[in-house]
Amino acid sequence: MLPGVCRPDDLPRLRVYARIFGADTVAKRRGYYVDARPHAHAENQACTAQQARAEIEALRALTPAVAVERIDQTRAAEQAQRHAAERTLNERQRQLGSAPYSRDHGDRYSGPSLSR
Repeated sequence: MLPGVCRPDDLPRLRVYARIFGADTVAKRRGYYVDARPHAHAENQACTAQQARAEIEALRALTPAVAVERIDQTRAAEQAQRHAAERTLNERQRQLGSAPYSRDHGDRYSGPSLSR
């Protein structure tokens, strides 16, 4: 989902947040409030922890030299992924920056109101 774009089922929750934190605050940081799903984040963290525990067990089964080599390979692969993602992002920003016109229309928002 694009940042700043919300589904219709997000609106009631956003309206509650607007009553609590203020409509201006929620409108300016809509992404923070749309993505406020602690249960989903907890599930993701549990999955990440389980994967880390499995990786630790796999490394313990290896000799120290082989484990270090595997860690170095993993680190290099992750760094290559980060660099590729960064290059893609920079290229996309370059493409958007060189557009002949901007789609930014300022603070106007024509969607449903948060303060009903």
